[in-house]
Amino acid sequence: MTRNSPSPHDEHRHVADGSPRWSERIALSATSDDERTGVSIDWIVADAQGRGAIDVRLTRAGFPLVVVVDDDLPAASKGRFELRAPALWVDLVVETPLAHVTLGLEAFGVAVGEGADVGPDVRGDRTPLGLDLEWETSAPPGTIVGGYAIPCRVHGEVLVADGAVEVTGKGARSHMWGSAAGPEPGTATP
Repeated sequence: MTRNSPSPHDEHRHVADGSPRWSERIALSATSDDERTGVSIDWIVADAQGRGAIDVRLTRAGFPLVVVVDDDLPAASKGRFELRAPALWVDLVVETPLAHVTLGLEAFGVAVGEGADVGPDVRGDRTPLGLDLEWETSAPPGTIVGGYAIPCRVHGEVLVADGAVEVTGKGARSHMWGSAAGPEPGTATP
């Protein structure tokens, strides 16, 4: 990656540099234009120990928060942004580097009440969650510590136990790798 802007190659998986603090991380967010639905995904694709973690949150006006949190996952498939684990499948596909990505997710999450402690041991009502969303670049990418961030327009569908929600709105995505790729999922906003 150059100091001024990311390259299309930066959209691919990266090789660990040997540092014990190395990780590769993807963060995506979306908020519907009416601000009634929000989605955030914070995914450690791989760390120096060959493990991963994910924190997914769905907010909808008038409904409980739905979360998928797991800090003990295998790393994503070698060379890809895909993970299959018990009760979780997530796949990020770079359709056009620096311009368009799609994300598919199928998981069992937990619907939690307001003010609930949301961590790996979160308790609540088991809730199926599916995402079929697209992020299309809406402004030039920018560099951040350890990677890049891109403002986007987002559209697609969120499937939750009580039905489907069409989402069209604003969002962002970032990709970081190296020793400065950030804290554990859920401790920083994407």
